[in-house]
Amino acid sequence: MIIQFFLYSQIYADSFALSVEELAYLNKKKNIYICIDPNWMPYDALIDNKHVGINSHFLTNASKKIGIPMTVLPTKSWEESQTLVKEGRCDLLSLPGITEERKSYLRFTDPYFDVMIILATIGNEANSIDILALKDEPIGIVSNHTYRDKIETTYQNLNLIKFKTLENALQALKNKKIYTLIENLPTIGYEIQKGNYEELRVSGILKEKLHLGFGVRSNDKILFNIMQKVSKSFDMHQKQEIQNRWFAVRYEKQVNKKLLYNIMAGFTFVLFLFLLRYIIMHQTNKKLSMRVKEEVKKSQEKDRILFEQNKFVAMGEMIENISHQWRQPLAEINASVMLIDNHLHKYNIIDRNIEQELSSIEYVTKYMSRTIDDFRYFYRRDKGKMHCDIQESLRCSISIVKASLQFHKINLEINNSVLIVVDAYCNELQQAIMIILNNAKDVLVERQIIDAKITIDFIVENDKCILRISDNGGGIIPANVSRVCEPYFTTKHQLKGSGLGLYIANNIIKGMNGRLDISNSSIGACFKIELQISEDHAH
Repeated sequence: MIIQFFLYSQIYADSFALSVEELAYLNKKKNIYICIDPNWMPYDALIDNKHVGINSHFLTNASKKIGIPMTVLPTKSWEESQTLVKEGRCDLLSLPGITEERKSYLRFTDPYFDVMIILATIGNEANSIDILALKDEPIGIVSNHTYRDKIETTYQNLNLIKFKTLENALQALKNKKIYTLIENLPTIGYEIQKGNYEELRVSGILKEKLHLGFGVRSNDKILFNIMQKVSKSFDMHQKQEIQNRWFAVRYEKQVNKKLLYNIMAGFTFVLFLFLLRYIIMHQTNKKLSMRVKEEVKKSQEKDRILFEQNKFVAMGEMIENISHQWRQPLAEINASVMLIDNHLHKYNIIDRNIEQELSSIEYVTKYMSRTIDDFRYFYRRDKGKMHCDIQESLRCSISIVKASLQFHKINLEINNSVLIVVDAYCNELQQAIMIILNNAKDVLVERQIIDAKITIDFIVENDKCILRISDNGGGIIPANVSRVCEPYFTTKHQLKGSGLGLYIANNIIKGMNGRLDISNSSIGACFKIELQISEDHAH
């Protein structure tokens, strides 16, 4: 019997951040088949072909998020579940620990379970055990646990006794054939709940943790990306709520005073150890945390800039290839015009219409050739600051966006154009100007402004040159004026903007010792690029 967690819900699919490709994949697939460990409580189990355990709630939520059912294929053992995944009958493996063997056929998402590994003992009083102090004492561990290899490698002096099942290990612990048992905390808590081992105690904590997420067949990249997003979408509050709700149901069924004492004693001991560790490490961690945050912030900003710069490099290479492809046809067209013109003169054929059309063809080909050069120079990386003609930088930027402005019927007006030379990275200045022009264009198009217009003014004040770019798009929401240059801040749809454009433009201008000032006029937004005029500029 196949168990289906949830019915298809397009509402959840729309609200979840999936790409167009991923949504198309899910719409075509209709159903995702998942294999679980049928005998691993409190996480996963099949009882009367019904999926139960903490993870059943997570999979229900996952089904809601992706908008299609997730179906559990019934198996009799964990080994059979792994076989079905290898054979392609299961798309996913639920909560697989990461091993070298599994890496050959699975890709592992980020974990949404981080499980504590503890030392369990049996007795009336809780004892504190340091695993590093254990040498000759027999210590039990279930042989098929994924963290067994890491325990053996990390603690090579331990006298490990391996058991086929958890039940065998617990019996050995109860009969004092082993001194302690290495197991994960929720599993021990579940055994205490069942009442079979009421004297179980948590007596120590290992630094190792069990990280559990989804295991996706390695040949299904799109599904891996989807489940990676699902795994990351489970926040701490949601995780805690699910686990509390699951355990609360079982407490109501089986709780008694002795059981409560055992559970509280175990968790109190764990809490005490955490508090003790916190007190000792607090000051060091605080300083380290602040330093890490600063370094991460710096690294993220560098990554953002590098990402944008790499895009320009890639575009530059593509434009260079297009340039080589177009040069020959354009040259041939010009050559043909010259041949026709010579032929007309040779036979004394005078036709002003033909001559006018030939002149028009020659003008268009020259314009196309110059536009290619504008694109090439635009995407070329500057080696250093130079004396830059701001008028020429503006012309190159306009030449790139001009066709788009004309298509959307946006009028471009340039006032007070003057020849001013500034110290700048010419190509990067062009990029900043183009970002601002595109931003204005997007607002005018999105708001469907009638008689849309972008106005550019040159202003010279003392030793400063100000290039003012304004539009009649209604302006920026006042609360957002101070935020528009923040990274990833955008009011556009996620498919139309990343929120990095004005952030990059602002950084470019700052890098040239300039300033980008953003404000609202009575009719729209106003962007002022202020740069230092070169000492030897020509007026």
